[in-house]
Amino acid sequence: NSQALDIILKHLPDYKYVCGENGGKQNLAFLFNEDIKLTQIHEYMPLVLEANQTRPGLVAYCKKNNLDFWIMNVHLKSTSRFDSTPDLKQKSYEIRARQAEILNNWVDSILAHSERDIIILGDFNDNPNRKTNPTLSALAGNTNIEFQTEDFNSCKNYYWDAIDHIINSKNLNNRILTGSIMMFDTYNFYGKEKAERISDHCPVMITYEVKSPDDD
Repeated sequence: NSQALDIILKHLPDYKYVCGENGGKQNLAFLFNEDIKLTQIHEYMPLVLEANQTRPGLVAYCKKNNLDFWIMNVHLKSTSRFDSTPDLKQKSYEIRARQAEILNNWVDSILAHSERDIIILGDFNDNPNRKTNPTLSALAGNTNIEFQTEDFNSCKNYYWDAIDHIINSKNLNNRILTGSIMMFDTYNFYGKEKAERISDHCPVMITYEVKSPDDD
């Protein structure tokens, strides 16, 4: 929430933030410095398929140096311990799959209007490589985009697939700096006790080159 972000920004004086308002206790946000210009900021409400159970995306049109792009931060429906019956689990799969279809349609609609640079990132609560009950098939099957983090493993348990991802349109692939796609392993950096006070997720990161002329 905004109060928590205000505390964080006391340590990041060169940064600002925008924060969503319709995500319940877990709102989405962007932190950015003055080198990045954000416009057309809004919450993407079509992802809210069930009130109080699903969250909107947070969208912005961004420009840094010569690169402009659309970005959406997402937190898709989880399958958690609260889904205590097979029917509840199946319902969570169906909701998340529908959210993936909605995101896929959003990508196609952006690409249809001449902007070729798109990033979607956040907690997808699934991995596109999952074979049993896959829910991200609509996104994984779109030939215009690519999961850059699909082969990562969870920092909490190496035997689990990562569920936090960065997707970009393939038009951005040639801007990805070599070696910049990574996961910051807070469990190894801080130790298990401190890491779990932060989150049971670890940040995923990527760096794009922004000085070349934009091509759209």
